[in-house]
Amino acid sequence: MSNQSDNATPQSQTTRKNWVDWIRALAMLFVIYGHCFPEHLTSFVYSFNVAVFFFISGYLMKLATKDDHFWKKLFITLTVPYLILATVKALPHIFSAHGGTTALAILTGFHSIGDIAGCNKLWFVYTLILVKIIVHLFGQSGKSRCILLLLSIVGAIVYNILHIDIAWSVTNMFLAMPFFLFGGVCRTSDIFNKICNIITRLSNYQTVMIVVVLVLITYVISFYNDTAYLYRALYGHNILLFALSAVAGISFLLIVSLRLDKVKSKAVILIANGNIVILTFHQEINHALLKIIYKQEWGSILTDFSTFVVSILTLLAFVPIILVLKRYCPILIGMRRAA
Repeated sequence: MSNQSDNATPQSQTTRKNWVDWIRALAMLFVIYGHCFPEHLTSFVYSFNVAVFFFISGYLMKLATKDDHFWKKLFITLTVPYLILATVKALPHIFSAHGGTTALAILTGFHSIGDIAGCNKLWFVYTLILVKIIVHLFGQSGKSRCILLLLSIVGAIVYNILHIDIAWSVTNMFLAMPFFLFGGVCRTSDIFNKICNIITRLSNYQTVMIVVVLVLITYVISFYNDTAYLYRALYGHNILLFALSAVAGISFLLIVSLRLDKVKSKAVILIANGNIVILTFHQEINHALLKIIYKQEWGSILTDFSTFVVSILTLLAFVPIILVLKRYCPILIGMRRAA
């Protein structure tokens, strides 16, 4: 869901690599699928589908050489699209009797205030903006990372122990920040780069076996941890189990993406560049199909599979939409013009 354009690679910090687009496209697929709430897979999907976006956003963030460059880029790539899309999404509510409250919720990052709509699913963008600002102000030194990591973990534990449940982008930073910092560490890590290079040389059989093992690990851990709702800063039963399942989930998506690095697809690039738009409006596209599926008596397994197919079709439906936006309204996708 990040519109950051600094697509660094294990081999190079400046050359754009397709694996970054692949991982963002695949992660968006799982976000859409998560919003279908598959009966047997919701805990599995929610254990990593948002965490991976914060990881890749941290991986892509560079320390700005000039302070004004950071603020300008943040404003263009995230803040403006957020304000426009959140407003468009909430238009029916803004013109209602509670329009002022909805506008306030959008500006302050509340998903909703009571029954009154706010930024809704764009909480992610608001949280990402805050995370980027804090990391920029703190710096990305080892000491700064440790302080932010510690504060985030303590905040998350206290928040969950006290059973606070506020639909607010600010509290979501507790669980988002560690994955963002993890991505930043990986960006400059020789060990991470070496692991990525090893992955690209694996045979297809080895790749499949490792991915299957990681998927099973993610599923089993998430099953015992219960569903983790990062958008509510809730990590399930145990924060360590959540962290392990998220890292395992991020890992299998990373491996698949690295193996697909040589596969160049304009559709994948468009999806990666326009994921903020997809995040905002995907349910408007898949809602009708999901209603048909839920009315059938197919059994839970077939229903879960069918909703996954619908998620793929929904994702692909945005390709022409984003193509038009890139040409005629690039401001909605952070002024991303180049494919």
